Amino acid sequence: MKPTRVFPLLPALLWLAGCTDDPTPPGPVDEQPRLEEVRVTCAPTALVLGQSAQCSASARDQKGQPFAISSYTWTSSDSALAQVDASGKVVAHAPGSVSIRASATSGDSTRQGEASLSLSPRPPTVHSTSISASETWTLADSPHEVRGQLSITDGATLSLQPGVVVLFAPDAELRVAQGALLAPGSSAQPISLVAPDSSAQGAWRGLVFASEGSASRLEHVSLRGCGQPSGEGACLVLRDKASPVLLDVSVDKSGSLGVLVADDGSSFGPDSARLSVSGSSGFALRLAANHADSLPLGGTFSGNGRDAVLLAGDVTRSLSWPNPGVPFVILQRIHVELPVDNLIATLTLTPGTTLRFGPEGELALGGGTYLGDLVSEGTADAPILFTSDSASPQPGQWRGLHLGPYITPATRLVHTTVEYAGASGSPRGGTANLNLYGDSGFCGPCPVLQDVTLRKGSGLGLLLNEFARFDPSSTRLTVRDNGGYALSMDSNEVRSLPSQSTYSGNATEGVLLKGFVADSQSWPKLDAPYVIDTVLQLGVQYAPAPTLTLAPGTELRFNLNAEILIGPDVDSPGVLVAKGTAAEPIRFVASHPTSYGANWRGIHIWWGGDSQFDHVLVSHAGANGRRATANINVYRNPAPSITNSQFNWAVCALMTSNKDSGNNQNVTMDYTLPEYNNSFANNDINNQCSY
Repeated sequence: MKPTRVFPLLPALLWLAGCTDDPTPPGPVDEQPRLEEVRVTCAPTALVLGQSAQCSASARDQKGQPFAISSYTWTSSDSALAQVDASGKVVAHAPGSVSIRASATSGDSTRQGEASLSLSPRPPTVHSTSISASETWTLADSPHEVRGQLSITDGATLSLQPGVVVLFAPDAELRVAQGALLAPGSSAQPISLVAPDSSAQGAWRGLVFASEGSASRLEHVSLRGCGQPSGEGACLVLRDKASPVLLDVSVDKSGSLGVLVADDGSSFGPDSARLSVSGSSGFALRLAANHADSLPLGGTFSGNGRDAVLLAGDVTRSLSWPNPGVPFVILQRIHVELPVDNLIATLTLTPGTTLRFGPEGELALGGGTYLGDLVSEGTADAPILFTSDSASPQPGQWRGLHLGPYITPATRLVHTTVEYAGASGSPRGGTANLNLYGDSGFCGPCPVLQDVTLRKGSGLGLLLNEFARFDPSSTRLTVRDNGGYALSMDSNEVRSLPSQSTYSGNATEGVLLKGFVADSQSWPKLDAPYVIDTVLQLGVQYAPAPTLTLAPGTELRFNLNAEILIGPDVDSPGVLVAKGTAAEPIRFVASHPTSYGANWRGIHIWWGGDSQFDHVLVSHAGANGRRATANINVYRNPAPSITNSQFNWAVCALMTSNKDSGNNQNVTMDYTLPEYNNSFANNDINNQCSY
């Protein structure tokens, strides 16, 4: 037997053995810790407002083992309830429940944890007795509670620390009677004087300043839920010459007025600013007109029963009324006059101001025996408005604006509108939107009117009485949509009518004139007629003969039995120059003509021989009242010039005297001759008569 040969197979076996799996398992691989969880704990977990808690945070990895974090970021779910700082310290501010959270980041892993805190109001520090010695109400003892009616007396000062909350029990009140209240809050730590129920309206009486002077000062203070009717009638009251400084003060949810400033010398202190009033059931604010210049600006008035400032009392000094952004409301007469000889009380209105007037409301200046001026100078973008205090304004709902004889030419109305006036009851008697009362022999008044509109009055748009007139710089007066004539004035003051004015669109068309012309002047052509109600007389006794010149196109209308008297006696000469053109004749006509004529008494000329009539139309005259009853009646020589004119609808178109007796002379002028080029139509008896 031959031996077996196995050695040649050994390399292959060894090679196959090297390709098999290693039956020995590998050793474990170490896993790196990573951030998996943040835990937060706080102590204590129940806080009274004003207290603090300390919170801490810890981290765990994926195996529940502690994990090192260099710093955490702390936040509160409601910072109004509680605030937390970078160290985890929590301070409670308001009742409720809040979550305090800490977050951490490691690598690409961020985790957050939180803890809940319950926040309860702290028991209030009760105050129920008046304060006769100075004291401080601290934030540490907040909230404070006032029960009953507390007064600060005997010169004491009550100081409130920033952030203090003062709760007022029902019917409670804090009164600064003889002393001061200092409440220096800040935007970060305001001071609150409130009802316990934040939704209550008129639950407590209010804060009353009844101590003369301005030692009291409130900054960043809010009052809420006051104004109970059993108190002074407002949330915040200033009386007895009080003048506290108010900065960033708000009044909310008053059961009556928001703020009341008595008409006894009380006012807001110097530098007061940013007073806001909301949610009051009545006016936002009632203020003495004599101290309306102290009204703090920069605040808001919204959501009140009346978003307006109610003004009352007379003005006895010079001051400016600011524009509060809401209307001033005036329910009674306000008179502006400084009761000191030779001194002037000037009331200045700010552009954009609106003044609303109740049925007995009016603004009167210089109507007594002392001087008072009005400067109502708006702009095109911010006009000043005098109007009715009605949601549905109608003509005649207030008494109007009255400027008496004791104003000066410094009175100015610019970019100003006066509307819906005409109620009776003013002591001066005027019932127009704007009433000007002059004084014989004086300017009184001579106001400047520029870009003024007088509209929607129940009667006259404008009354100028007792020789009142306009300053020569007046211009662009608009009188429209009134229930009567555009205006009424003395004939001698027509020369002062503002240039570029309009008088159309009124219920009774025209500018109503009365009285005589004593000074030479020219009357412009208007967009409405001049209306003569009774007698227009040219010339006054012992004065130089005035010449009245009418512009081409001018129309004079005459009410029943009205007439023109030119130079009625030797001591009262006068001249009328009425020279129109063929395209623009001058018209002397009846206000309400009838076909049979004799509606007015005509033109009567004595010592007026230099008068001229050319291209005029005269019609419907001849009413009884003078012996002569023609359109034009000439009584003396030299006779006036009458050419190129037309005479219609009279008993006689022209009449001349035929006798020398009394004031009459025999006038031989024949105006019907062809060279005079006059024309006649529809006259009953003749074109020219004599008597």
